[in-house]
Amino acid sequence: RAPDGELYMGVVPAKEADSLRETKKSYGSKNIKEKKGQTFSLPTTNDGICEIDLGYNATGAQRLTVTLSNDKGEKVEMAFDTENHTFSMDRSNSGVTDFSRHFPATTTAPTFSDKEKGTLRLYIDRCSIEAFDGEGRFAMTNLVFPTSPYTKLTVAAEGGKAKITNLDIYAIDAE
Repeated sequence: RAPDGELYMGVVPAKEADSLRETKKSYGSKNIKEKKGQTFSLPTTNDGICEIDLGYNATGAQRLTVTLSNDKGEKVEMAFDTENHTFSMDRSNSGVTDFSRHFPATTTAPTFSDKEKGTLRLYIDRCSIEAFDGEGRFAMTNLVFPTSPYTKLTVAAEGGKAKITNLDIYAIDAE
């Protein structure tokens, strides 16, 4: 049941996806400074295919951004808008986008939550990003065509401070 009183079906990744995990890097709690943020390295094995499990507390921030990027300046910016309770994914600078005028876009979905704390699970593949709310309140998938794998994860806050409560990054077995 969402804060609006309505019932919605939830979705979370299948437990079997956990068996694809290889090496794991764990980071403890980190305070996120406004705009500058914290940057972490992503795995480079298997063309950068990975899973990111991010716990966050954005209480006091207007927006929490999670950005995947590479050294070529290509990036995908995902954001929680804590005031409007939405999650968005901007792929307009994600890599190759010029094959359709409709492709460079930002998709937005309601989070069906009035909480500013939670978890986000991201699955990064060669040409897609899947985002799941840890409680199953939303899922979003977008195609992306970077010219080289994303190698950095940056978490930043706007309009206040935020905190990473946990961060686990797994290389994924691509076989």
